[in-house]
Amino acid sequence: MALAIFLLPKKPKGTCGNGICDVNEKTNPNVCPLDCKSSGENLAPKVSAEVSLSSPFGIHDPKVPSEKMKTIPAGTDLPQDVANVGAKWVRYAGGEGLVWDLVEKKPGQYDWTRNDYLFSEAQKAGLNVIVVVNAFNKTDRSDVKFSPGNVPYGKPKNMEKYLQFLQTAVERYDGDGNGDAPGSPIVNFWEVENEVDAPMFWKDTPENYADLLKESYQTIKKANPRAVVSLAGMADPMEFPEKAIDFYSKILTQLEKNKENPNAKYFDLAGIHLYNFSNNQLDREKVLIKAFKELLSKYKYNIPIWLTETGDYSGKPFKPPLKSEKVQAENLLKTYITSLSQGIEKIFWVTLTEWHKYAGLDNSVWDNVGMINNPQNDGDGSRKLSYFTFKKMAEILEGSDWRNIQVVQEKDGINIYKFSKNGKSIWVAWNDGGEKNIEIVGINSAQVKITSAIPNSDAGKNVSDYSKAFSEATKEVKNAKILLDLNVPTFVEEK
Repeated sequence: MALAIFLLPKKPKGTCGNGICDVNEKTNPNVCPLDCKSSGENLAPKVSAEVSLSSPFGIHDPKVPSEKMKTIPAGTDLPQDVANVGAKWVRYAGGEGLVWDLVEKKPGQYDWTRNDYLFSEAQKAGLNVIVVVNAFNKTDRSDVKFSPGNVPYGKPKNMEKYLQFLQTAVERYDGDGNGDAPGSPIVNFWEVENEVDAPMFWKDTPENYADLLKESYQTIKKANPRAVVSLAGMADPMEFPEKAIDFYSKILTQLEKNKENPNAKYFDLAGIHLYNFSNNQLDREKVLIKAFKELLSKYKYNIPIWLTETGDYSGKPFKPPLKSEKVQAENLLKTYITSLSQGIEKIFWVTLTEWHKYAGLDNSVWDNVGMINNPQNDGDGSRKLSYFTFKKMAEILEGSDWRNIQVVQEKDGINIYKFSKNGKSIWVAWNDGGEKNIEIVGINSAQVKITSAIPNSDAGKNVSDYSKAFSEATKEVKNAKILLDLNVPTFVEEK
């Protein structure tokens, strides 16, 4: 399985990537841990920069409180909270992203307070960031009457002003010491708009999005040659991908028409969104990934695909049926493992703490996603089982060779996947067809450690001690194999 791992090119002499741990990098260790690592100074305290950058574990759009707040409001998350669950990536979209309308409320006057805070705190927490750019601005669309649900997202009328804003923003967050935000927070990953195939987010043509993407890409690359630019994440097509694929086909056709030379490219990665609300996500994901890869390949975009939004709910929203915390936790694990096995490089779970009255609705499914209960919804602020499953999964698998994941079995309800980490093998297995004994073969150690992936509780609020939350056992290996009684998703590690 071949994956494209981003290796960011070096910056000019005297900046991040030159192998010199300069004064700025010593003072701010997270600015460029690679440089300081090479000189043996100010090593990042948690994991190396290489492991962090290659990690697939991300959280989408946690709601971060304002830095002006003396107390942390209920239902919000600090970037350190995201890091504490084991994530190495965060995706800021919506109001947490780079929104032209929020930064330049008056023509020519930029207010970077919110973005400076978000990106600086993420960097302090050791998180890599991908930021969604929203090109909407009220002053740019003064010809439109505004009302709830009628925000005219689309290509700006004044592209020159938008691109000036974008260039200033990218330069502010490139960490090169020139026009940087205080503390030099670094953002190298930018996504131009979000879910443009969904009318609620993009009320314009695919051709106009293609034009916006091309000019945004060129502007971002000019301001920061190390930047990685993503095509807008594809909205969950729910059942079949034909409509979404058709919309993105029109984008790619327009980009092809406007190519400045045969080898020109206007994005470096692509994202898809899939949710497990209907319990058939894994089957739909395979269909969508195959169709999307074929489309991208047709236009010679052989690039990484990220699952930039995925999730499941627990509880009882006003429409979908009741779903237990255990099912949500199992679906979280299955989504990450099967996505990785198909070559998806990053997976962003929606979200850390549940949202509250999302889109103005009370107790919709969006108020029930997340790994931590939101006390604004029902007075309960406890962590769910999925929180502990995510943490255990990241703890066991982080640092694996993500290019070398073996699908051992996906048949008869039994799923087995083999990972490689530090010269040892780790198997992740589950059984969707009822309790069964399965055989793990090819083990190169005398013993294995067996750990359940779901805590031994009905709800996360009953987990009082993370270190004792999961069933663990050591099993002797005979003839390089073991029999495993599989009733919950399980990790098997060579000792």
